[in-house]
Amino acid sequence: MSLSNDARLADIIRSVAEGIVSIDGQLRIVLFNPAAEQMFGRSGEEMSGQPLSALIPERFRAQHDERIRNFAATGQTNRAIGKYGLIYGLHANGEEFPIEATISQAGTPRNKLFTVILRDITSRIEAEKALRKNYELLDRIFATTHFCLVYLDRNFNFVRVNKAYADACGYPPEFFPGRNHFALYPGEKFEAIFRQVVATGKPFTIYGNPFEFPDHPEKGVTYWDWTLHPLRGEDGDVEGLLFALLDVTGRKRAEDALRSYAARLRELSRRLREVEESERRAISRELHDRIGQELTTLGLMIGALNARLSREARSAVEALLKDMQVLVQFTVAHVRDVMAELRPPVLDDYGLLAALRHLVTGFSKRTGIAVNLSGVEPYPRLPPVVETAMVRISQEVLNNIVKHAHAKNVEISLDPASGRVVLEIADDGVGFDTSNLPDSGKHWGMITMRERAEAVGITFRLESAPGAGTRIVLEAERAAS
Repeated sequence: MSLSNDARLADIIRSVAEGIVSIDGQLRIVLFNPAAEQMFGRSGEEMSGQPLSALIPERFRAQHDERIRNFAATGQTNRAIGKYGLIYGLHANGEEFPIEATISQAGTPRNKLFTVILRDITSRIEAEKALRKNYELLDRIFATTHFCLVYLDRNFNFVRVNKAYADACGYPPEFFPGRNHFALYPGEKFEAIFRQVVATGKPFTIYGNPFEFPDHPEKGVTYWDWTLHPLRGEDGDVEGLLFALLDVTGRKRAEDALRSYAARLRELSRRLREVEESERRAISRELHDRIGQELTTLGLMIGALNARLSREARSAVEALLKDMQVLVQFTVAHVRDVMAELRPPVLDDYGLLAALRHLVTGFSKRTGIAVNLSGVEPYPRLPPVVETAMVRISQEVLNNIVKHAHAKNVEISLDPASGRVVLEIADDGVGFDTSNLPDSGKHWGMITMRERAEAVGITFRLESAPGAGTRIVLEAERAAS
């Protein structure tokens, strides 16, 4: 049994990953296992009978020999400590490397035998140095950044916070370590996200949609963008979280103010459109009720005058009277055209489709461009301000087609399906590049049309490309106002 145990022990010594060196009472090596051979670059045969100090750099030998002799005198297990809390070993090629040593005593009081278990901790030392550098960098970041930074363990307990975070929360920095984040802030809705980052190791970011933090004792309601990054240990598992927050309260309030200002501008624009249409309607009515009637009366008076003249007198002024009647008729027609441009009467009387039909009929007569109009009259009708905007935009689109498109055909459709009214105007003209539309003064009309549409709740879409014509879509909900 003894031989079997010795053989088993020898197998263990040969197979372990740690270096094992045994020395006698004179500190000479009697055993040098394969792991030690690989660690020091020396063979067991070469090291047999050599002093243990041969494995230690010369500048440390006296110090370590004294420690081992003190250990031998006391017989107590001890962990040798050198520079940086470590012992340095000496490789056969002269390179020094850090090792950790554990010494124990075996044998009898007369024949003492000491076993030294050695571990090469070069990798660990390098990792610790890198970690110290990381912590130094983290310290600088924590101290100088305007971000609020929080280091949490994987169970969401505070490890450390920077002053910016502590000030933002209204507590001193030393208040946080050891406390649980969600115990301190039980109302937060992000615990599932925190757990997801720990489980998956994937960072999470909220930007552009800040969350609201209402409990600051001095600032009141504040708004924050934040990111959550996993911190991994040497084994690759998530061991903590870096929680970074940025106070965007000023930006959020500025955005809210800008949106409010934009909404007020849209409302003002809508009211101006309403006033404009009201004035157009009033002018159109005045032209109809006064100028139109007076011109009609003037035509009748010219006819009556012509009837009352004698044959001799009529022959002298007949040509002039006919020219006057023609001029009155032309003037009446022009006044009607102006009235239609100011406010198409057919829009008020018959609706949007009828107004578009009246518009395109006159357009085709003036320009010779063929227009195909199709669709169904929306019922119930859209609000008057929306109908008017659609007609005005259609007028502007047709004017642009004449000026710029060089089109031969125009397709207009009005579709009131699915609770929305969609008006499409497409031409087969030259088209244009829409990428520089906002910066091109040439297309200010397009910008004006978009603003007119948005002011009354119409969605405006423009599609065009060089050589592919232009398509404009106006889309309004029946409840738009």
